Amino acid sequence: MDPPVATLTRHRPLVTSRAATVLLVSQLIGGTGLAAGVTVGALLSQRTFGTELLAGLPNAAATAGTAVAAAIVGSLSQRWGRRIGLAFGYGAAAIGSLMAVVAIATANAPILLLALAAYGAGSAATMQARYAGADLAPPKRQAFAISVVLMTTSVGVLLGPALLPAAEAIAARSHLPVMAGPFMLAGGAYIVALIVITALPKVPRAHAPHTVEEPAHATGPGVRFGAVTICGAQAVMVAIMTMTPVHMRHNGFGLSATGLAISLHIASMYLPAPLSGYLVDRFGSRSVGQLAALVLAAAAGAAVAAPGHSLAGTVISLVLLGWGWSLGVVAGSTAVTDAATDQTRPRTQGRVDAAMSVAGALAGLLSGLVVGAVGFGWLALGAGVLAMAYWVTVIRPMRVWRSVLIAASFVVFGCSLYAHAWAEQDPPVAAGGYPSLVIGGSST
Repeated sequence: MDPPVATLTRHRPLVTSRAATVLLVSQLIGGTGLAAGVTVGALLSQRTFGTELLAGLPNAAATAGTAVAAAIVGSLSQRWGRRIGLAFGYGAAAIGSLMAVVAIATANAPILLLALAAYGAGSAATMQARYAGADLAPPKRQAFAISVVLMTTSVGVLLGPALLPAAEAIAARSHLPVMAGPFMLAGGAYIVALIVITALPKVPRAHAPHTVEEPAHATGPGVRFGAVTICGAQAVMVAIMTMTPVHMRHNGFGLSATGLAISLHIASMYLPAPLSGYLVDRFGSRSVGQLAALVLAAAAGAAVAAPGHSLAGTVISLVLLGWGWSLGVVAGSTAVTDAATDQTRPRTQGRVDAAMSVAGALAGLLSGLVVGAVGFGWLALGAGVLAMAYWVTVIRPMRVWRSVLIAASFVVFGCSLYAHAWAEQDPPVAAGGYPSLVIGGSST
C-alpha cells in the first residue's frame, strides 16, 4: 500500500473458507433482494401518488433509508461485530419489503414511503459487506477481497429480475397486486440472507504494533482521501447514468436498446471489480484513485462526443462510467479500511457509505435539473469537469472546506440553470406550476 494512505498496517490471520463462503452466499441472496425492489420503484411512484411530479419521492425515501442505515450498520459493527451489523441491515430490509407489500395492497402512500426507507437498509448492508470481506483477508489482499464481494453482489443483482415473473405470478395467485410480487421476492431474499449471515464467525481484529497511541476519533488523510474518492465516483456515475435512459428515449431508442445499455453499464460496475482490486493491491489506492477520476472524465467526454443516435457511443460511455466507478469505490474503500484506527474503523466506514448515498442523491437530483435546463450534453460536460476537479483533489489533497466549496459550487450552478429555465418559459409558468423538461428539442 502507498504510504500516504496506508497509515497503519495490520496483520490479520487468514480465516476459514467457511467464513468467506457464508459472506459471499449472503451477498448473492441480498443482491437478489436489492434488484427485485429497485426494478419496480419508478413504476410504483406514479401509480401510488397519481402524478409524475412526486415520482422522485420513493427513490428519495429509499436513499435516505440507505444513508441512515449505513451509519447504523457501521456503529453496530463497531460495537458487536460485522455479523450483528449486517444482520440488522438485512432484517430491516426484510421488514421494509413486507411493509411495502401491505402498502401496495392497501394503496397507502405514507406506509409505502416508510417501507422503502426501511428497504434501503438492504442496500446499505450489501455495500457494507465489502468491508467484512476486507476483514477476512490479509493486508496485501484486502482490495481484492473487497472487489470479490462486490462482484458476487452483481450476480444477485442480475439474477433478481429473472425471478420477477415467478414473483408476480405468486402475487396474482395470492390475490395481491402484481406490483407486490417483487417486494415479496425481496422480503424472502432478505430473510434468507439474514439467516445465512448469522453463521458468519466473528472475525478478531488484529492490532497494529504499539507505537504512538491515536485518538479514538482520529481521521487521517487516508480516510479523507477514501471518502472523497468514493463520493466523487458515486456522484459522477449517478449524474450521467440517471439521465441516460431519458436521453436515449428522446433520441428514438426503444426499451430493448436502453435496457441493453444499462445492463452493460451495471456489468461494467461489478464484473471487472477483481481487476480493480488487483490494481489497488499492486499499485496502491491513491494511484488507482487517480486512474478512476481519469476514466470517469473519459466516460463524460465520450457522452459529450457521441451523437445522440449512436448506440455504440452511448454504450462506450456507460461502460467507461461503470469501470471508473468500480476503480473509485475499490480504491476508496481500501484506503478507508487501511487508514481508519482500530477504535473507529467500522463506524468510519459506515459514515463514509452514508456520505456516498447522499452524494449520489444530490447528483441524481441535480442531473434532472441540468438536463431540464440546458440538455444532456451540458450535463455530461459538467460531469467531466467534476471528474477533473475530483482528480485534482486526489493528486493534490486539499482542506475539507475547499472540497465542500467545490461541491457547493456545483449545487449553486445546477440551481441557477434551473432558475434560468424557469424564467425563460414561454408562456410564463403560472404560480405553483412547473417548467417542462426540454431535451433534444422535445419536451416531457
